[in-house]
Amino acid sequence: MTTINQTRLYRWIALIVIGLTLIALIVPDLVPTGARAQDDPETPPPSGNVIVVLKTDEEASEFTTASEGVAGVEPEQVYSEVFDGFSATVTQAEAEALADDPRVEAIYPDNVYTQADQLQSTGIDRVQISANPNADIDGVDDVRVNADIAILDTGVSSSTGDLVIAGGTNCVSGGTFTSDGTGHGTHVAGIAAALDNGVGVVGAAPGARVWSVRVLNSSGAGSDSTLICGLDWVAARSSTIDVVNMSIQGSGADGACDSSALHVAICHVVNDAGIPVVVAAGNEAKNASNVVPATYDEVITVSNVADYDGLPGELATSGPGTCGKAYTDDSLSGTSNFGPDIDIAAPGTCILSLTQAGGTTYKSGTSMASPVVAGAAALYKSVNPSASPAGVRAWLLANARAQSSPDGFTGDPDGNAEPLVWFGSAAVATATPTTVPTGAYRLYRSGASPQSAASTYVRDGNLSTIWKTKPMSSGPPAEAWVWVDLSDRKPVGTIRWVFGEYGIGDYFEIEGSNNLITWEFITKRNGKPVGVWQEKTLSKNYRYIRFRFVNKKNRTVLGGLAEVQVWSPGLAPPIGTTPTATPTRTPTVTPTVPADNAYQVTGSIETANSTDSDAVWDNDFGSIWQTNGLTVPTSAYFYVSLGTSKQIGQIRWRYGASGMGDALSLQISNDKVTWTEVYADTNNSAAGVWFEVSPPANTTAKYVRWMYTNPNSDPVIGGVAEVQIYPPGSGGPTSTPTASQTPTATPTESATMEGGEDPTATPSPSVTETASETFTPESTATETHTPEPTATETATETPAETATETATATATEMGGASEAGASAPPTETVPAEATFTATPYVVVGIKRSTNASNGGDAVDHNPDTAWSASDDGSSAIGVLQLDYGTEVTVGAIRILPGEGGLSGTGYVEVSADGETWTRYGTVDRDDPVGAEGWVVVQPEPDLVLPIDARYVRIVYETTGGVTGVGNIAEFEAVP
Repeated sequence: MTTINQTRLYRWIALIVIGLTLIALIVPDLVPTGARAQDDPETPPPSGNVIVVLKTDEEASEFTTASEGVAGVEPEQVYSEVFDGFSATVTQAEAEALADDPRVEAIYPDNVYTQADQLQSTGIDRVQISANPNADIDGVDDVRVNADIAILDTGVSSSTGDLVIAGGTNCVSGGTFTSDGTGHGTHVAGIAAALDNGVGVVGAAPGARVWSVRVLNSSGAGSDSTLICGLDWVAARSSTIDVVNMSIQGSGADGACDSSALHVAICHVVNDAGIPVVVAAGNEAKNASNVVPATYDEVITVSNVADYDGLPGELATSGPGTCGKAYTDDSLSGTSNFGPDIDIAAPGTCILSLTQAGGTTYKSGTSMASPVVAGAAALYKSVNPSASPAGVRAWLLANARAQSSPDGFTGDPDGNAEPLVWFGSAAVATATPTTVPTGAYRLYRSGASPQSAASTYVRDGNLSTIWKTKPMSSGPPAEAWVWVDLSDRKPVGTIRWVFGEYGIGDYFEIEGSNNLITWEFITKRNGKPVGVWQEKTLSKNYRYIRFRFVNKKNRTVLGGLAEVQVWSPGLAPPIGTTPTATPTRTPTVTPTVPADNAYQVTGSIETANSTDSDAVWDNDFGSIWQTNGLTVPTSAYFYVSLGTSKQIGQIRWRYGASGMGDALSLQISNDKVTWTEVYADTNNSAAGVWFEVSPPANTTAKYVRWMYTNPNSDPVIGGVAEVQIYPPGSGGPTSTPTASQTPTATPTESATMEGGEDPTATPSPSVTETASETFTPESTATETHTPEPTATETATETPAETATETATATATEMGGASEAGASAPPTETVPAEATFTATPYVVVGIKRSTNASNGGDAVDHNPDTAWSASDDGSSAIGVLQLDYGTEVTVGAIRILPGEGGLSGTGYVEVSADGETWTRYGTVDRDDPVGAEGWVVVQPEPDLVLPIDARYVRIVYETTGGVTGVGNIAEFEAVP
């Protein structure tokens, strides 16, 4: 339950009629006629239709006749989740009696909402929904998005046959939650979640479960009490509902969470229940600062882009169907609201969706744009079910397309360039690195779950900085994660990590992704003692690597990760026993920000190209706000809200990273529209130092903004760790912080290796072995075939140093026709007792079938260990495959049999790409053995040597109960 920490409050707002359009056109003459008075016993409380908020621990159901005059007040709607309270119709005398009751916290008018007619229009291909692998749009209803969307609207009709309606509630009189008198709620639901079944339309999150929360009646009218009823119902199902969509608007102002009953409810749903709320900006072509709930900082507010052809570039000359073309293609709709309250844009003009009676129709407005974003949020939540509202917002903004990009749009009349939501599988491209690292891959950026330390700690080359979650007032975290970005999709051979704190990372999974949406499982591990490097070898291409911790032991904090490294195949050196620095078991205590007499910050907002601005008021010098590194920024800002307009005596801020904040304009505002600069500087980015500005006397402001520009084209700007705002005469903080702050280190291009090794030195290769579930056997002897091994399990082997081996070959002629059968000069004849003096090529990776033993036994230069395969029912063949990392020139292939000799008959193949294979020769237990005990594989008669190949493998049939084929002690290719 949300607690309103105020003394007894008498609130009054003259009853207003608010056109809360189900975002099409708001009725223009519905405007507020008064303002709420606080702590003013001279002002009478509202009467008529009211909402009564009770104090903490007062149950609405138990609120009866507390005093004379209250008798006869009967609750109409009872609320228990977003707050304890009820709605009722009261006389003025009853209102006065309620106001005098010590259990009453506040009385609000029950404002009225209505729906007006909507515009008509189309097309959401524009944001690449079909390219998102989680949407799986192919016209076949075989995969449904595993998420739940609550549609707070006019109801969602059950007659369409194109929606999964999981349930709902009816908060208005008449009808049910599956009746929709206007068609608005059904149309919105179709945009968000219509099935991908080849008929009708397809939604942004196809097949997501829809919960119809009917808060507007069959005429499109509702009130605060009905909206709060719906939000109360949603909050009670926080374990089920993933996203809320409110394509609703009305008149009102922003403020602290207790500024209105509706705001109290929304704050609870977002902040306490943890459910993101997506809302429409409104359709009056005005600044949204006086539109609710669009102006609330807690919601994700969506503007409307007109697109008629599903393509960027302003190419369309007319709209589809009967839409017409009222606005320029790929521009902000002429009716869409705008301003700094807008977070993101989506197509909302000429959108084809469902009708309440079945069939489809076109509609337009920010009502249609909002469910596109709600669908995107549902897709993200389907893959990241524990993501917080802040995490959902961050993902939406990180993957959105900038207005100025080729995929963007024009016509935005303000300086708040909200980006276009984007569903495509790839994230925004990063800048090309200026240098190539010689050691581990450079980690260009990183991200972490909310309420955790800076993600940069795992890539700053400093083992004493530790990433972990922060203690939360809501209780232990269910899970937490941190990811690193290689800047582009790259081959990953080894992932390494080391803990700096023991005992809080007892279960975690490592995952890979190329889009920050779909994550593939790599391995699961347990936490290890401090300073002990761990690794996982693999052979896959990824851009992002994520460590996701699950709180199975209900710990207060999770994580403890000190550093992460990602290496390309074959480059990771052997793990040393001592890291470059000794991490501390006891993490450094986070300094407490001395804000004992500072104003309380109530919220913050940041530009789409930057990280979470909560970092600047979380009392943690280790977390910072900065741009996200996706592109070189021209500007970025964040602002903080004080809840109401207050006199400003002093503004202070502190950087957590140096060299990133060299062009600052410090600004204040009361409406987020008009900003006044109170300070400007181009040399203020030293870390660990408090900067102070005192505005002119009698300066008042509700919002303070830090606006940064980028005159030097730096890749990242910002770096603010904490801000404070003080009233006049306070003299700033009452004490000076005693802890000094060490700036976050800038990551080096070459990661320092453990054991004090030089990262530029040529590393000794590690051998990667992968057990593969599937190899396709070849029934007849042909020159080429294309089995596709699937890597499922990885182990690490380290070969001994390469040494020159001498072996005697059997007498054979290695020559004949070319692969294509054309005449070719014969290769050199090797006498029976010829000596091989060439050094064998170094193996950097191994694959084996799951029915085979450790492949490392065949490359460890130890004749006492041997590789073999058997029929265990998992595969028809046994395979051992060697990877040399790059193409090498193969002059001969030789095998050292294990004790007792070779077993069975196998064939050897070579490949340049791992897909197309050429038969090299056959190996049999009766093949002659040279003087040094080696068997030289006899090439096929028509094979010309030498031959270029990256991969060499040997294959044995293992069906019919075959056991122990192979018995290969060493397997080598030589020039």
